[in-house]
Amino acid sequence: QNCGAGNGIVIQGGSSPSIQYNTITNNYFHGIVVPYNSGGNMPLIHGNTITYNGPTNYVGIIVDNCPVEVSSNTVHHSAGGIYSVNYGYIRSTDFASYYDQGNNIVTNTNLALLADGNSYMYMGTTAGSEVIYFYGACNHIYNNGYNAVSNYGGYLIAQGNWWGSASPDPAKFSTYQGTLD
Repeated sequence: QNCGAGNGIVIQGGSSPSIQYNTITNNYFHGIVVPYNSGGNMPLIHGNTITYNGPTNYVGIIVDNCPVEVSSNTVHHSAGGIYSVNYGYIRSTDFASYYDQGNNIVTNTNLALLADGNSYMYMGTTAGSEVIYFYGACNHIYNNGYNAVSNYGGYLIAQGNWWGSASPDPAKFSTYQGTLD
């Protein structure tokens, strides 16, 4: 992940901080990186604005082999939006909301959401057997090359979100040996 100079914020060492209300822009690599951060509680990444990161292959928020909660972040004009890789685990909730909505905005990226390498990403799912509300939903994901991709055992659930239209283009969703719902 290139965890040294050139990233915006790196969370590591078994820590569980709250990364909140930052503006991260024009980094050479990723905006927020969470690599192999085992132990402690799930770090919260909330209310950040991440723009224009990485020239070609870099991501607004990338989680590698650890759990993270993301809510109310804005990621745009980066090569990638929010990625969970190598057994990573991302859930989208808003700790301040009664209905636990995600409220993330990901626009103008090549690939907005990615679950890859046996990773999990919950960016909106129904609550129980009755569809009363969506847990972690209400994310706005649009104007991207691809909106959501799941590869190599990745598991991406993204229900109850805005994809730029009431009937989003199916070509903007892809899976290869993964699960996408």
